[in-house]
Amino acid sequence: MASIFTDEDTIKLINHIISKINFYSNSYLLINNLDFLDYQADKFFDIFLYYYKTYQDAKKKGLTKISKDNNYTQISIEEMYNLTQEFLNFYHINLNISNLVKDKKIIINNIKEKLENKEITVEEYNNLRFNARCNKGLICFNYCGDIIDCIVLLHEITHLRNEPLDTKTHRTEINDFITESIAYAEEFIFLDFLKVKGYEDDYNNYLCDIFYNCLVLSDRVYYVNKILYVYKEKGNISKDSYTSIFKNHKNYEQAIKELYKLIISKNSYIELIWTFLGYISGLYLYIMYLEDHNYFKIVEELNEAITNEKCTWQNIFRIFKVNKPEELFKIMFEKIDYFVKNETLKLKQSR
Repeated sequence: MASIFTDEDTIKLINHIISKINFYSNSYLLINNLDFLDYQADKFFDIFLYYYKTYQDAKKKGLTKISKDNNYTQISIEEMYNLTQEFLNFYHINLNISNLVKDKKIIINNIKEKLENKEITVEEYNNLRFNARCNKGLICFNYCGDIIDCIVLLHEITHLRNEPLDTKTHRTEINDFITESIAYAEEFIFLDFLKVKGYEDDYNNYLCDIFYNCLVLSDRVYYVNKILYVYKEKGNISKDSYTSIFKNHKNYEQAIKELYKLIISKNSYIELIWTFLGYISGLYLYIMYLEDHNYFKIVEELNEAITNEKCTWQNIFRIFKVNKPEELFKIMFEKIDYFVKNETLKLKQSR
Protein backbone atom coordinates (compact mmCIF):
# COMPACT_ATOMS: atom_id res chain seq x y z
CA MET A 1 0.00 0.00 0.00
CA ALA A 2 1.39 3.38 -1.03
CA SER A 3 2.19 5.94 1.64
CA ILE A 4 0.12 9.14 1.70
CA PHE A 5 3.35 10.95 0.83
CA THR A 6 4.16 8.86 -2.23
CA ASP A 7 0.74 8.13 -3.71
CA GLU A 8 0.09 9.24 -7.29
CA ASP A 9 -1.99 12.34 -6.46
CA THR A 10 0.58 13.68 -3.97
CA ILE A 11 3.43 13.23 -6.44
CA LYS A 12 1.38 15.02 -9.14
CA LEU A 13 0.73 17.91 -6.74
CA ILE A 14 4.42 18.19 -5.86
CA ASN A 15 5.47 18.11 -9.52
CA HIS A 16 2.97 20.84 -10.33
CA ILE A 17 3.99 23.16 -7.50
CA ILE A 18 7.74 22.92 -7.92
CA SER A 19 7.42 23.47 -11.66
CA LYS A 20 6.43 27.06 -10.87
CA ILE A 21 9.42 29.36 -10.54
CA ASN A 22 7.65 31.41 -7.85
CA PHE A 23 8.08 28.43 -5.51
CA TYR A 24 11.75 29.46 -5.41
CA SER A 25 10.87 33.18 -5.27
CA ASN A 26 12.68 33.54 -8.60
CA SER A 27 15.99 32.69 -6.95
CA TYR A 28 18.16 31.19 -9.66
CA LEU A 29 21.06 31.41 -7.21
CA LEU A 30 19.40 28.69 -5.13
CA ILE A 31 18.22 26.63 -8.08
CA ASN A 32 21.76 26.51 -9.48
CA ASN A 33 23.31 25.44 -6.16
CA LEU A 34 20.89 22.80 -4.85
CA ASP A 35 23.50 20.03 -4.70
CA PHE A 36 26.05 22.29 -2.96
CA LEU A 37 23.50 23.43 -0.35
CA ASP A 38 22.36 19.83 0.16
CA TYR A 39 25.96 18.82 0.93
CA GLN A 40 26.37 21.72 3.38
CA ALA A 41 23.11 20.90 5.18
CA ASP A 42 24.25 17.32 5.66
CA LYS A 43 27.57 18.45 7.18
CA PHE A 44 25.97 20.92 9.58
CA PHE A 45 23.34 18.36 10.59
CA ASP A 46 26.09 16.14 12.02
CA ILE A 47 27.46 19.03 14.12
CA PHE A 48 24.14 19.83 15.76
CA LEU A 49 23.08 16.19 16.11
CA TYR A 50 26.20 15.53 18.20
CA TYR A 51 25.29 18.42 20.52
CA TYR A 52 21.63 17.47 20.82
CA LYS A 53 22.29 13.80 21.56
CA THR A 54 24.76 14.84 24.26
CA TYR A 55 22.21 17.30 25.65
CA GLN A 56 19.48 14.64 25.79
CA ASP A 57 21.80 12.19 27.52
CA ALA A 58 23.00 14.79 30.04
CA LYS A 59 19.41 15.88 30.71
CA LYS A 60 18.27 12.31 31.26
CA LYS A 61 21.10 11.68 33.72
CA GLY A 62 20.56 14.98 35.54
CA LEU A 63 24.00 16.24 34.55
CA THR A 64 22.83 19.59 33.18
CA LYS A 65 20.36 22.27 34.19
CA ILE A 66 20.14 23.60 30.62
CA SER A 67 16.63 23.39 29.20
CA LYS A 68 15.21 24.11 25.74
CA ASP A 69 11.63 24.20 27.05
CA ASN A 70 11.00 27.95 27.27
CA ASN A 71 12.21 28.31 30.87
CA TYR A 72 13.15 31.98 30.55
CA THR A 73 13.22 35.00 32.86
CA GLN A 74 9.91 36.87 32.86
CA ILE A 75 9.97 40.57 31.91
CA SER A 76 7.45 43.34 31.29
CA ILE A 77 6.93 45.17 27.99
CA GLU A 78 8.68 48.22 29.44
CA GLU A 79 11.67 46.11 30.52
CA MET A 80 11.79 44.58 27.05
CA TYR A 81 11.97 48.03 25.44
CA ASN A 82 14.56 49.28 27.95
CA LEU A 83 16.91 46.29 27.58
CA THR A 84 16.74 46.43 23.80
CA GLN A 85 17.34 50.19 23.77
CA GLU A 86 20.30 49.72 26.12
CA PHE A 87 21.85 47.29 23.63
CA LEU A 88 21.28 49.69 20.71
CA ASN A 89 22.85 52.55 22.67
CA PHE A 90 25.85 50.44 23.71
CA TYR A 91 26.67 49.71 20.06
CA HIS A 92 25.91 53.28 18.94
CA ILE A 93 22.99 52.22 16.76
CA ASN A 94 20.99 55.38 16.14
CA LEU A 95 17.45 54.20 16.68
CA ASN A 96 14.91 55.19 19.32
CA ILE A 97 12.38 52.51 20.23
CA SER A 98 10.12 54.99 22.07
CA ASN A 99 9.72 56.95 18.84
CA LEU A 100 8.88 53.77 16.92
CA VAL A 101 6.20 52.93 19.48
CA LYS A 102 4.86 56.50 19.51
CA ASP A 103 4.69 56.52 15.70
CA LYS A 104 2.95 53.12 15.76
CA LYS A 105 5.81 51.47 13.89
CA ILE A 106 5.81 48.67 16.47
CA ILE A 107 2.50 46.85 16.93
CA ILE A 108 2.33 44.59 19.99
CA ASN A 109 0.05 41.57 20.23
CA ASN A 110 0.05 40.66 23.94
CA ILE A 111 -0.33 36.87 23.74
CA LYS A 112 0.79 36.49 27.37
CA GLU A 113 -2.30 38.41 28.47
CA LYS A 114 -4.50 36.49 26.03
CA LEU A 115 -3.23 33.20 27.46
CA GLU A 116 -3.88 34.36 31.03
CA ASN A 117 -7.41 35.43 30.04
CA LYS A 118 -7.91 32.06 28.29
CA GLU A 119 -8.52 33.80 24.96
CA ILE A 120 -5.97 31.45 23.39
CA THR A 121 -4.80 27.94 24.27
CA VAL A 122 -1.30 26.95 25.35
CA GLU A 123 -0.81 25.34 21.95
CA GLU A 124 -1.84 28.56 20.17
CA TYR A 125 0.48 30.54 22.45
CA ASN A 126 3.43 28.28 21.63
CA ASN A 127 2.68 28.50 17.90
CA LEU A 128 2.68 32.30 18.12
CA ARG A 129 6.00 32.52 20.00
CA PHE A 130 8.79 34.01 17.88
CA ASN A 131 6.17 34.94 15.28
CA ALA A 132 7.13 38.48 14.27
CA ARG A 133 7.33 40.37 11.00
CA CYS A 134 8.91 43.53 9.67
CA ASN A 135 7.37 44.80 6.47
CA LYS A 136 7.28 48.23 4.86
CA GLY A 137 8.55 49.97 7.99
CA LEU A 138 6.15 48.23 10.37
CA ILE A 139 7.09 45.66 13.04
CA CYS A 140 4.31 43.31 14.16
CA PHE A 141 5.32 41.47 17.29
CA ASN A 142 3.87 38.88 19.69
CA TYR A 143 4.77 39.72 23.30
CA CYS A 144 5.22 36.49 25.29
CA GLY A 145 6.42 37.92 28.60
CA ASP A 146 9.98 36.62 28.81
CA ILE A 147 13.53 37.73 28.04
CA ILE A 148 13.46 36.21 24.54
CA ASP A 149 11.01 38.95 23.52
CA CYS A 150 14.01 41.34 23.56
CA ILE A 151 15.92 39.14 21.14
CA VAL A 152 12.98 38.72 18.77
CA LEU A 153 12.33 42.47 18.83
CA LEU A 154 15.96 43.26 18.06
CA HIS A 155 15.89 40.74 15.19
CA GLU A 156 12.99 42.63 13.59
CA ILE A 157 14.59 46.01 14.29
CA THR A 158 17.65 44.81 12.35
CA HIS A 159 15.40 44.01 9.38
CA LEU A 160 13.85 47.46 9.72
CA ARG A 161 17.26 49.13 9.59
CA ASN A 162 18.24 47.62 6.23
CA GLU A 163 14.83 47.61 4.58
CA PRO A 164 14.53 49.68 1.34
CA LEU A 165 13.45 53.21 2.21
CA ASP A 166 11.04 53.29 -0.71
CA THR A 167 8.05 51.18 0.40
CA LYS A 168 7.36 50.32 -3.25
CA THR A 169 10.81 48.77 -3.65
CA HIS A 170 11.36 45.10 -2.84
CA ARG A 171 14.50 43.73 -1.22
CA THR A 172 17.11 42.43 -3.66
CA GLU A 173 18.07 38.76 -3.46
CA ILE A 174 21.31 39.72 -1.70
CA ASN A 175 19.50 41.97 0.76
CA ASP A 176 16.90 39.25 1.40
CA PHE A 177 19.59 36.73 2.36
CA ILE A 178 22.09 38.92 4.19
CA THR A 179 19.42 40.67 6.27
CA GLU A 180 18.75 37.28 7.91
CA SER A 181 22.48 36.75 8.52
CA ILE A 182 22.79 40.15 10.18
CA ALA A 183 19.56 39.78 12.18
CA TYR A 184 20.66 36.43 13.60
CA ALA A 185 24.19 37.70 14.24
CA GLU A 186 22.93 40.71 16.21
CA GLU A 187 20.40 38.47 17.94
CA PHE A 188 23.25 36.23 19.17
CA ILE A 189 25.39 39.23 20.12
CA PHE A 190 22.45 40.62 22.10
CA LEU A 191 22.16 37.23 23.79
CA ASP A 192 25.81 37.56 24.82
CA PHE A 193 25.09 41.11 26.04
CA LEU A 194 22.30 39.73 28.25
CA LYS A 195 24.60 36.99 29.54
CA VAL A 196 27.07 39.62 30.77
CA LYS A 197 24.18 41.41 32.51
CA GLY A 198 23.42 38.27 34.51
CA TYR A 199 21.03 36.31 32.30
CA GLU A 200 23.42 33.37 31.95
CA ASP A 201 20.78 30.65 32.33
CA ASP A 202 18.70 32.33 29.61
CA TYR A 203 21.79 32.45 27.40
CA ASN A 204 22.48 28.73 27.83
CA ASN A 205 18.85 27.71 27.36
CA TYR A 206 18.38 29.81 24.24
CA LEU A 207 21.66 28.62 22.73
CA CYS A 208 20.42 25.07 23.21
CA ASP A 209 17.18 26.06 21.47
CA ILE A 210 19.16 27.60 18.59
CA PHE A 211 21.22 24.46 18.10
CA TYR A 212 18.05 22.36 18.05
CA ASN A 213 16.51 24.68 15.44
CA CYS A 214 19.66 24.36 13.33
CA LEU A 215 19.42 20.57 13.63
CA VAL A 216 15.81 20.53 12.42
CA LEU A 217 16.43 23.05 9.64
CA SER A 218 19.54 21.33 8.28
CA ASP A 219 17.67 18.01 8.22
CA ARG A 220 14.73 19.55 6.35
CA VAL A 221 16.94 21.40 3.86
CA TYR A 222 18.89 18.21 3.18
CA TYR A 223 15.79 16.23 2.20
CA VAL A 224 13.94 19.01 0.38
CA ASN A 225 17.00 19.87 -1.70
CA LYS A 226 17.34 16.25 -2.79
CA ILE A 227 13.87 16.28 -4.33
CA LEU A 228 14.36 19.69 -5.94
CA TYR A 229 17.69 18.56 -7.37
CA VAL A 230 16.01 15.52 -8.93
CA TYR A 231 13.40 17.78 -10.51
CA LYS A 232 16.06 20.14 -11.82
CA GLU A 233 18.04 17.30 -13.42
CA LYS A 234 15.19 15.06 -14.61
CA GLY A 235 12.22 17.40 -15.07
CA ASN A 236 9.93 15.30 -12.85
CA ILE A 237 9.71 13.65 -9.46
CA SER A 238 9.28 9.90 -9.19
CA LYS A 239 10.99 7.03 -7.44
CA ASP A 240 12.64 6.10 -10.75
CA SER A 241 14.03 9.59 -11.37
CA TYR A 242 15.24 9.78 -7.74
CA THR A 243 16.94 6.38 -8.03
CA SER A 244 18.60 7.27 -11.32
CA ILE A 245 20.48 10.08 -9.56
CA PHE A 246 21.12 8.68 -6.10
CA LYS A 247 21.50 5.02 -7.27
CA ASN A 248 18.89 3.82 -4.77
CA HIS A 249 15.57 4.99 -3.33
CA LYS A 250 16.85 5.25 0.23
CA ASN A 251 15.34 8.35 1.90
CA TYR A 252 13.00 8.94 -1.09
CA GLU A 253 9.83 8.79 1.00
CA GLN A 254 11.34 10.95 3.77
CA ALA A 255 12.41 13.54 1.20
CA ILE A 256 8.91 13.62 -0.34
CA LYS A 257 7.41 13.89 3.15
CA GLU A 258 9.55 16.92 4.07
CA LEU A 259 8.75 18.71 0.81
CA TYR A 260 5.04 17.94 1.18
CA LYS A 261 5.05 19.31 4.74
CA LEU A 262 6.70 22.48 3.47
CA ILE A 263 4.07 22.89 0.75
CA ILE A 264 1.03 22.40 2.99
CA SER A 265 2.50 24.74 5.63
CA LYS A 266 2.26 27.48 2.96
CA ASN A 267 5.87 28.42 3.62
CA SER A 268 8.07 28.88 0.59
CA TYR A 269 11.33 27.11 -0.12
CA ILE A 270 13.04 30.49 0.04
CA GLU A 271 11.90 30.97 3.65
CA LEU A 272 13.26 27.57 4.62
CA ILE A 273 16.66 28.01 2.99
CA TRP A 274 17.06 31.66 4.02
CA THR A 275 16.29 30.78 7.66
CA PHE A 276 18.78 27.90 7.61
CA LEU A 277 21.52 29.97 5.98
CA GLY A 278 20.66 32.93 8.22
CA TYR A 279 21.18 30.85 11.34
CA ILE A 280 24.46 29.37 10.07
CA SER A 281 26.01 32.60 8.80
CA GLY A 282 24.67 34.57 11.79
CA LEU A 283 26.23 32.05 14.17
CA TYR A 284 29.52 32.37 12.29
CA LEU A 285 29.44 36.18 12.57
CA TYR A 286 28.73 35.83 16.30
CA ILE A 287 31.67 33.47 16.78
CA MET A 288 33.94 35.94 14.98
CA TYR A 289 32.61 38.66 17.29
CA LEU A 290 33.48 36.52 20.34
CA GLU A 291 37.05 36.25 19.04
CA ASP A 292 37.27 40.01 18.51
CA HIS A 293 34.50 42.40 19.60
CA ASN A 294 35.62 44.84 16.92
CA TYR A 295 34.05 42.40 14.45
CA PHE A 296 30.74 44.11 15.23
CA LYS A 297 31.95 46.75 12.76
CA ILE A 298 31.98 44.05 10.05
CA VAL A 299 28.39 43.14 10.89
CA GLU A 300 27.43 46.78 10.56
CA GLU A 301 29.40 47.08 7.33
CA LEU A 302 27.28 44.26 5.91
CA ASN A 303 24.18 46.08 7.13
CA GLU A 304 25.20 49.24 5.30
CA ALA A 305 26.27 47.39 2.14
CA ILE A 306 22.93 45.67 1.51
CA THR A 307 20.99 48.93 1.70
CA ASN A 308 22.61 49.73 -1.66
CA GLU A 309 20.52 48.04 -4.36
CA LYS A 310 23.67 47.78 -6.52
CA CYS A 311 25.44 45.62 -3.92
CA THR A 312 26.87 42.46 -5.52
CA TRP A 313 27.94 39.11 -4.11
CA GLN A 314 31.54 40.14 -4.73
CA ASN A 315 30.97 43.11 -2.41
CA ILE A 316 29.68 40.69 0.24
CA PHE A 317 32.56 38.24 -0.22
CA ARG A 318 35.03 41.12 0.09
CA ILE A 319 33.55 42.04 3.49
CA PHE A 320 33.80 38.38 4.56
CA LYS A 321 37.40 38.38 3.18
CA VAL A 322 36.80 35.43 0.82
CA ASN A 323 36.66 35.11 -2.97
CA LYS A 324 33.88 32.55 -3.41
CA PRO A 325 31.11 30.84 -1.41
CA GLU A 326 33.03 27.56 -1.08
CA GLU A 327 35.72 29.38 0.91
CA LEU A 328 33.14 31.02 3.15
CA PHE A 329 31.33 27.75 3.91
CA LYS A 330 34.63 26.03 4.70
CA ILE A 331 35.52 28.71 7.25
CA MET A 332 32.00 28.77 8.68
CA PHE A 333 31.98 25.00 9.11
CA GLU A 334 35.34 24.97 10.91
CA LYS A 335 34.40 27.80 13.27
CA ILE A 336 30.91 26.48 14.05
CA ASP A 337 32.13 22.90 14.49
CA TYR A 338 34.69 24.02 17.09
CA PHE A 339 32.21 26.33 18.86
CA VAL A 340 29.42 23.73 19.10
CA LYS A 341 31.81 21.02 20.29
CA ASN A 342 33.05 23.39 22.98
CA GLU A 343 29.46 24.11 24.06
CA THR A 344 28.82 20.36 24.07
CA LEU A 345 31.65 19.87 26.57
CA LYS A 346 30.07 22.50 28.82
CA LEU A 347 26.82 20.55 29.00
CA LYS A 348 28.14 18.17 31.64
CA GLN A 349 29.74 21.01 33.56
CA SER A 350 26.57 23.13 33.86
CA ARG A 351 24.98 21.26 36.73
